[in-house]
Amino acid sequence: MGEAPFTGPSVQAIVARVLTEEPRGIGVQRRAVPVGVEQAVLRALEKLPADRFSTAAEFATALTRDSGAPEGARPVAGATPKTSRAVLVVVGALLLAMGSAGGWFMAQRGAAPASATIARPLRLTNTGDVGCATLSPDGKEYIAVVGAYDDETRCSGRLVVRPVPTGAEQVIADDVSDVLWLEWSPKGTSLLLGGRVKGKGGVWILPRGGGQPRLLASASRSWGEFVDEATVSLFDRFNGRILQMLDAESGDVRDSLVLRTSERLLSARWSPSRRRLVVRVGGKSPGLFLMNRNGVRTDSVQIAADVGRVDWVGDDRLVFRRGAEAGIDLVMRSVDVATGRFVGREAALWTSTSATMGLSASVAGDRLLVVINAIVDELHTMRVADGNGSSRRLVRSLNAYLGNPRLSPDGTRVTYTHDDALSSNAYWVAVAGGPEHVVSSDTVPVGSTSWVDATHVLVTQGEGSASVFDLETGRRRRVQPPTGLALVGLSGGAYLWNRSADGASLVGDSTGRDGARAPIANTTGAMLSADGTRVVQIGADTNGGVRMSMFSRSSAAWSTPITLTPGDLRPVRVLDDGTVYWSRFTGQTEVWRSRGDAPPTRIASLPVHCYTESVDVSVDGSTLVCNITTQQPDAWLLQLPSAGK
Repeated sequence: MGEAPFTGPSVQAIVARVLTEEPRGIGVQRRAVPVGVEQAVLRALEKLPADRFSTAAEFATALTRDSGAPEGARPVAGATPKTSRAVLVVVGALLLAMGSAGGWFMAQRGAAPASATIARPLRLTNTGDVGCATLSPDGKEYIAVVGAYDDETRCSGRLVVRPVPTGAEQVIADDVSDVLWLEWSPKGTSLLLGGRVKGKGGVWILPRGGGQPRLLASASRSWGEFVDEATVSLFDRFNGRILQMLDAESGDVRDSLVLRTSERLLSARWSPSRRRLVVRVGGKSPGLFLMNRNGVRTDSVQIAADVGRVDWVGDDRLVFRRGAEAGIDLVMRSVDVATGRFVGREAALWTSTSATMGLSASVAGDRLLVVINAIVDELHTMRVADGNGSSRRLVRSLNAYLGNPRLSPDGTRVTYTHDDALSSNAYWVAVAGGPEHVVSSDTVPVGSTSWVDATHVLVTQGEGSASVFDLETGRRRRVQPPTGLALVGLSGGAYLWNRSADGASLVGDSTGRDGARAPIANTTGAMLSADGTRVVQIGADTNGGVRMSMFSRSSAAWSTPITLTPGDLRPVRVLDDGTVYWSRFTGQTEVWRSRGDAPPTRIASLPVHCYTESVDVSVDGSTLVCNITTQQPDAWLLQLPSAGK
């Protein structure tokens, strides 16, 4: 059997290797493969289009060209000639690899004409620090924020201009942060930025050649772009359905456009000629609306709610994502310029990409800049007493999400959830290190994990269902919740339920009928102690603060709610004696502790940023586990076919 040049445990892993690694030599796996065949296949796998064969005929000729055989290779009587067999093996492996990775092709959904094939994307950066980037109108350069990116702080660092595909960069501003979007003026003379420049937020205009930034509008906006060199269009999805047209010099409002739709608007973008708008809407029926210059809808298409950035490719095509998280397809859809209606079917530009953060096309429609975000999740453990953030990595995952880590009562194991494009299941790993172990392995998405005792794990799944897994035997016991209840925790014979009708927390037996209802409405969290004798519950009060109440099985009663200070604490562990450990996120990870009605006190401040709701503390308070997520976006360039190809 042949072996693919790129392999991995998942589609995402294969894609990552195709993009970042060189293929292994075929002769390493199959010594009988002729040298000429190996050289031809490796050339066909080159990442730069200029380095590959220009036609399939050239590839076929190279495959059959005799360049000598490895020493010791001898033909076997009656066997298929070695070159023909090798061709079948390596071509099959090549097709398998490219198919598994999603391939780099453009094909109509259905039969694809041969003329639709385009080149592979060209990687412009390999540093993982380009979260915001936009292609210039002529497609010859791009602006980018080079530094750091995450969901909370957005793009931060230096604002630079770089030539395509490579060359020396020019620094436009050395201190920008919280950047949501970047745009060029039509002639490429100015740059528009939504975010902070030297700490001051708003909408900024910066000269392309460098110079003093100018604040156009003090309030931040969801989106902005140049209508022409003298006019800027600003859109704020949190403030009605109005596009404001501002004088690019004075910032005065020249005009406004009301978008005539009742749907929730997410973004709006002008075509290069400014004759039409594409508007992204959310709600129950998310989609893309085409509108004329008066804000009247001319056509629409339904899409995923989180499709993200949409951009025009000339006046006659749109490019956008179809899909969510890993496994996203980047697609193109044609638009009739005269009628403003969608025509034809979607065409796939790039399949099975990871998270796509940005799209921007040249005015001519021949080039497309794509920002692809590689997400790295790591499960770490650290000593709380250290206070210096030093940690040890237990699990690392690329483009898959690790969540809800929970330490076992004896502190020797950690359970967690693992979500990627193919599955959502629960795993465990030893705190001392070692391989991952599967807890659940089915197609039902996992919500959370918790420990019943030192060897049994409760896994909650969709629609309130749950199962208890025995880690020693692998046996599974399904827990069918009563109607209207979802199981949150189980230990020491106590069941902690959440009532869907009002969000109330109930502690009782397996039927839920005898549950003691928590006194706080609007429950935002509840947690059961390891022996089932205590429950802590938090919820919002009428003033927006956070209230806490505790349940004791010995008294079968909930305590009088108290107000927490500070108000952004999250419970991570409740002990049998009523001690509660809390986490707090302030740019770093803080650990707090309280007992009874006493106010919480901070016991550790670690200079690491654990992912929200991913922290757990051991029973003795000495060890912390959490997920640390880093995002590593880079810029890619696609050479697009001309319209109608």
